[in-house]
Amino acid sequence: MKAVLAVIAVLSAFIVQAGLFGHVRPWGVMPNLMLLVVIFFGVYGSATSALGAAILGGFLLDNLSGTDFGLRTAFYSVVALGAIAGRQLGMRAD
Repeated sequence: MKAVLAVIAVLSAFIVQAGLFGHVRPWGVMPNLMLLVVIFFGVYGSATSALGAAILGGFLLDNLSGTDFGLRTAFYSVVALGAIAGRQLGMRAD
């Protein structure tokens, strides 16, 4: 069930980020909704769901960009691993 939730969250973030945030830039900055989803799963979810969300979200955004393939997947994977490591070292989200 958690895997289905992760896929739905990542696909929703991808659609909003690619469809809406590509055209609407508040204060001249493009918001990174996928980053928030990956951090959320890294802090509140399991390590498997966090890495799955990072790899799926990065892969979708890499396919959309066409150039520098793999950069977003690597970035989101490192962010997820950092959130997982922080949680394991005692960082509390409550």
